[in-house]
Amino acid sequence: MSPAFAHAARPVVIGTNDGGPLSRAANVGWTRVSVYWSAVEPSPGAWTWSEADAAVDGARANGQQVLYILSGAPSWACGCANGAAPPPIDLWKRYVGRVAEHMKGRVAAYEIWNEPDLSGNATYGVGWDADLTVAPRYVDYLVEAARIVRAVDPAARIVGPSLSGGWNYRTLQIFSQLEGTEFPDGNASSFVDVISVHANAHDDWTAADAAERLWWNKLYPLQTYNPRNAGKPIWLSEFGWSSDAIGEAAQRDRIRDFLVGATGESARLAPFRITHAFIYVLARGCETGQSIYRCDSTPKVVVTEYLQTLPFPAVQAVRPPFAAEGTKFYTLPPCRLLDTRDSPGPLGGPSLAARTQRGFPVALACGLPATARAISGNATVVAAEGFGYVVLFAGDAAPSTSTINYRPGQVRGNNFAIGVTPTGSLSIGCGAQSGRVDVIVDVNGYFE
Repeated sequence: MSPAFAHAARPVVIGTNDGGPLSRAANVGWTRVSVYWSAVEPSPGAWTWSEADAAVDGARANGQQVLYILSGAPSWACGCANGAAPPPIDLWKRYVGRVAEHMKGRVAAYEIWNEPDLSGNATYGVGWDADLTVAPRYVDYLVEAARIVRAVDPAARIVGPSLSGGWNYRTLQIFSQLEGTEFPDGNASSFVDVISVHANAHDDWTAADAAERLWWNKLYPLQTYNPRNAGKPIWLSEFGWSSDAIGEAAQRDRIRDFLVGATGESARLAPFRITHAFIYVLARGCETGQSIYRCDSTPKVVVTEYLQTLPFPAVQAVRPPFAAEGTKFYTLPPCRLLDTRDSPGPLGGPSLAARTQRGFPVALACGLPATARAISGNATVVAAEGFGYVVLFAGDAAPSTSTINYRPGQVRGNNFAIGVTPTGSLSIGCGAQSGRVDVIVDVNGYFE
């Protein structure tokens, strides 16, 4: 498949495992952050946030959203050397609560553990080194985490069960437990907002092979054993190929073509709502050929000839004609989302100058999830210095239709339902010939 004809049947938002300047340079809008529990609480009660804050705040400063993995238990909690044995559940709840409180309003989604369908893996922070049928089970830990995060930060999404890419019986156990476990406050499936699985490919797999394996190893079991969750958004939180084994050009082609197939061109995968995919991995020096940057941090061709050809935030192109999948509307208590009369800041001043536009990172404010596709509310213009108009829109290209027309000194409002970017940004443009204007936006709901 040539790059000119690489079009998916539905859009997929592209992210990377790991973040930083190289991630933003690759035009991706989401990063999967892995700062282990053992790093933030190396000894009981000794909380160290510098590494986690640097990763999360760095992504936010780049206009990116964060998927934060909750895993990697410290040895003092799990009695293990690889962070993979479940700690006492009360310690887990305390850890989740502290992270959620500390990261409130900064993390878009939390992924609960990493590859719990594996056990006995030597890699740190991989697997669930316990019997899945013995309480408290992985599913119980996921539900407790969801309760805590939702209470602390309702805009954050719960992602799981973060399964490995291979077929195994433990996958069936986890899906069956999600389907069949009832709690006083709901079925276990109701505590998951997004299903996550991995799709790391073998060197000899083509993109079509990887799509087929994804269906057989994970999505068919999901559909069969956990139908309550089969219709939810699916994130591929790891996928990729090693350029050391297949070459940089093949790495580029297979990553691109896999995204096309996995997002609907493959008949096997067409029924599933794959909405986000995180390339494994960004840049690990010479540690792995799966990196999309070379040992010297220069970009491989998957970056220069694919990702950087997509506007930020990178989304795999769609195949026209494209009809958007159905969304639901969710109400929010009326909330002041932004006000340019306020002190200078991401959702504050300065006022909009004539013939300018500005992006506002509205996701995670007022309870808006970063996965919202559109928002609903009311926009008001005040203190206009001349005749003009403002327009609300998503992205960089302003539409030709205004949201509000105004004249000098006029206070005027209008209701709206406007799309946002895949990173949850809203743009506002001022069409006046001269003068400044202030804009106030209040939100009352979103579409997802």
